[in-house]
Amino acid sequence: MTGWNYRVIKTSDNESSVIYQIIEVYFDDDGAIEYWSAKPDAVAGEDLEGLKDDLLHQLEALDKPVLAEHDDGGRVVLVETGSE
Repeated sequence: MTGWNYRVIKTSDNESSVIYQIIEVYFDDDGAIEYWSAKPDAVAGEDLEGLKDDLLHQLEALDKPVLAEHDDGGRVVLVETGSE
């Protein structure tokens, strides 16, 4: 694994309900998505400055392509959803 960042994931529990959440996404050495957090991340920090830094990093996710889970032959992968 070479790194991670926060990303927006688009989820749906049915056809009419869509929710956007911020999760952690981890990448392999080639930059491909290796795995991701199962639950959205809460903003956290050991002090107010740390809280601010975490919030700013999460806001950067809004400038990246939105991701969604996709069944790829029985294997769940994250894919870009296109422009939102």
